[in-house]
Amino acid sequence: MDEKVEILLFEDNPGDAGLIEEMLEEFASFPYEFKNVETLNEGLSLLKEHPFDVILSDLRLPDSDGIDTFLDIYAVNPRIPIIILTGMNDEKIGIDAVKRGAQDYLVKGQIDGRLLGRSIRYSIERKKTEERIRNLANIVESSNDAIITESFDGVIISWNKGAEQIYGYLAEEVLGKNVSILEPDYLKGEIKQLADKIKQGKRVKHHETLRLKKDGTILNILLTLSPVFDVSGKLVAISNIAGDITEKKISENLLREKQLAEIANRTKSEFLANMSHELRTPLNSIIGFSDMLYEQVYGELNKKQLRAVGNISNSGKHLLNLINGILDLSKIEANKMEFNYREFELATKLDLVRNVLYPIAEKKSIEIEIDMDSKLTKIRADEDKFTRIMYNLVDNAVKFSYENSLVKIGARKKGDMVEIMVKDTGIGIKAEDQHKLFKPFSQVNSLSSKKSQGTGLGLSLVKQIVNLHGGYVWFRSEEGEGSTFAFVIPITAKKCSPAAIKKVIICPM
Repeated sequence: MDEKVEILLFEDNPGDAGLIEEMLEEFASFPYEFKNVETLNEGLSLLKEHPFDVILSDLRLPDSDGIDTFLDIYAVNPRIPIIILTGMNDEKIGIDAVKRGAQDYLVKGQIDGRLLGRSIRYSIERKKTEERIRNLANIVESSNDAIITESFDGVIISWNKGAEQIYGYLAEEVLGKNVSILEPDYLKGEIKQLADKIKQGKRVKHHETLRLKKDGTILNILLTLSPVFDVSGKLVAISNIAGDITEKKISENLLREKQLAEIANRTKSEFLANMSHELRTPLNSIIGFSDMLYEQVYGELNKKQLRAVGNISNSGKHLLNLINGILDLSKIEANKMEFNYREFELATKLDLVRNVLYPIAEKKSIEIEIDMDSKLTKIRADEDKFTRIMYNLVDNAVKFSYENSLVKIGARKKGDMVEIMVKDTGIGIKAEDQHKLFKPFSQVNSLSSKKSQGTGLGLSLVKQIVNLHGGYVWFRSEEGEGSTFAFVIPITAKKCSPAAIKKVIICPM
């Protein structure tokens, strides 16, 4: 003890008080401050103002007598160690005081300086040790980790609240039982192997393993084993601290699987993006030669041959359209989609799209009408991709419109943005199917739509191309009442990162 020890003595006999002080001066091996009071009330008042390190107390004072003297002092601050000073005839009271919380008792007339100094030192150290043990017990009991003590032969000696929460067993259900009840069948023997390491002086720290819960659930556990020694330094037990890391392991596995899936998807996208030429070239040859055969460039064909060649050409074009969609999506995902921005006349482009789709619309007696804001003239965007967006939206509107109906194309200025809408009065889309619209390869389950199946890529490409122009897509639709699809892009667009792809806005009818 290097710190100064503050000692308070309750003693009304000046001779006994002087003797105690002389003993301390001669034999105390530690620095101290000494204070003597002659009455219980004086000492209690002093204790309330100042916490002493140790109390020496006679049991017979002018205002108190017997065990009550100790009890009154102890009640003020039970954390201060108290050494009782008894007369020859009061030894039984001293023993009773120790049983009730005093650290020690000394008999007057039998005390020497060394005994007094040693008793003070031991009392203070013993009190500190008791407090450390209590604090450790509180930590153990309140810990969220499972803290278990097991004997050398694996018998459970202690079991805290954390162990109850993690393993599902109450303390009374497991105390005295072997810790192997926590071991899954396929890990039988592991607990003993780990205990043997501790007995051999080895360490077991942050060991990941599996343990069995009361209800049969398998838990991922992070385990640390430590030796427990008695006061003589003999190894007597093993401390077992375990944390439940099941959720952490699940999250790690999900993250690992997600990363692997992203790598696989990125590899696939890069492969497809790089394979665009190799995939398109042979298909273009098939389509080109079949069209030449259909036009009878190399000689006349009969009706059956013309029908077969026509089917080859149509199937090739459908397949090319599908491949083009897949390749474009892959390029976007691989961040290899190139944008060539330039100014062009908006009205001219909308007229071109209408003229291209006019033959398809005419077969169903559908009129395509353009309503354009007079303030709009030129916009800056990727012209080819803008055309593809418009072709997809207008083609869908025609495809899913009733005969003898109207498809309206609207364009208006919104600040420095342009909003283009395509509205039809066709079959519409059920509310429960609307979430599928902009997902690749997703199609709504409508009987009418099955008559006009596409690739399921058109709207997904529309959304991503619009987003990469710095814009967004919105739509509203109701079954049997038609649909409106629209997109908004800057009048002077700039390229955006694929990370800027936004959600689609669904507007109420």
